[in-house]
Amino acid sequence: AFAVTQGLLQDRTMLQPISEIKQMLDMHANFQLANQQQENANLKQENEIKSEEIANKQTLNQLYFLVIALLLCLSCLLLLLFIRSRKHRKALEEIAHTDALTKLYSRTRILDLLSHHQDLYSRNPQAYCVAIIDLDHFKQVNDKFGHVTGDKVLREVAGLFAKNISKGDIFARWG
Repeated sequence: AFAVTQGLLQDRTMLQPISEIKQMLDMHANFQLANQQQENANLKQENEIKSEEIANKQTLNQLYFLVIALLLCLSCLLLLLFIRSRKHRKALEEIAHTDALTKLYSRTRILDLLSHHQDLYSRNPQAYCVAIIDLDHFKQVNDKFGHVTGDKVLREVAGLFAKNISKGDIFARWG
């Protein structure tokens, strides 16, 4: 249409009036404008779609980050609980296997160890010795000087024995 209009303007021999030519040029300009507007509307719609996609990806990335952060926190919490439970278990074993007064093995622990050594002996008969030591007249110490002094005597005797036994020996408080 533009080329035809241009040709008409150059060739004045045609009998078409100038107003018709101007009308044709206006139609051509309007057509070009409509095409450009349609193209702009299409680009705008594509941009909106891409903006939505980007926003969705950003939201998804934020969710991924939150999930990963939550999993990391949960993992740290579980690790902390595991460490604390191990410490508590060790503390409970210590309480169960140690006499609170003398810090020697308790009766429960020495019975377990005796059972273990008896099992070893059953498989490989090698001699071992069990000795029981009694403090004579200890009740009289408690009665005469009190339980605080009696406890101190027990701790001192336990300390003396603990210092003077061999590495492989086991020493415990029975009662």
